[in-house]
Amino acid sequence: MEKKKVLIVDDDSFRESIKDILMIEGYDVFTAEDGHKALAIFIQEMPDLILTDIIMPDSDGLELIMNLKNKYPDADFKVFAMSGGGKIKGEEYLSIAKNLGASEVFTKPLDLNLLISKIKEAI
Repeated sequence: MEKKKVLIVDDDSFRESIKDILMIEGYDVFTAEDGHKALAIFIQEMPDLILTDIIMPDSDGLELIMNLKNKYPDADFKVFAMSGGGKIKGEEYLSIAKNLGASEVFTKPLDLNLLISKIKEAI
């Protein structure tokens, strides 16, 4: 059986910690620092799930979700969004992400056990 692919998009080193955990869980994991790099990886790898931070420089998570849903409406993938907040509370960004098509949203700091169980359920 082919390994499921996960793309983690986050502008801090946190993405490497999640990558290590998901690789131990048996996933093929790719990382990107922003939405622009994530789109390039998405096109090349066609991951089953994208876990994206919302607040990032250059291209944020909301823009990434909109681009993915508009450009690849028939692709079979899930989007999980996460945010610790910024100028406004993280919950507000996550509510917007949910409206744009994120199937799950998480506030930072993440409950890693919950995250892994939701990923297993989704893919």
